[in-house]
Amino acid sequence: MLSGLWEFPGGKVEQSETPREALEREITEELGCGVVVGNQVTSTVHSYDFAEITLTTFYCALVTGEPRLMEHTAIRWLHPAALDDVPWAPADLPAVAIVKAELG
Repeated sequence: MLSGLWEFPGGKVEQSETPREALEREITEELGCGVVVGNQVTSTVHSYDFAEITLTTFYCALVTGEPRLMEHTAIRWLHPAALDDVPWAPADLPAVAIVKAELG
C-alpha cells in the first residue's frame, strides 16, 4: 500500500497497552532491539484511501542491541538534517518536520 515510502518504526496499540508500551513492543518485534520511549513528538490523524490512521510519534533512546531487519526491506539511521533524503509516507511528514526543527 505504501511501497517504497519510509515510516518511523511502530505499529498498532493493543487493547491492554499504552502507546509507549506498544512502541517498545513493536521495536523489539520488528527490529530486535530495546528502547526507552521518551517525549512525544506529535500525534496526527491522516486519511489514506485504505484507512484513517492516528500516528503518535515519540523520541526514543536505544538501550539494548542494534536494530536489524526482521520484517522490513531496509533500515537507515538518519541525522535529523538528512531526513529529506528518503521519501516519507504522508502520515509521517508532520513528525519529520518537527524532528528536523527540534534536532536538525
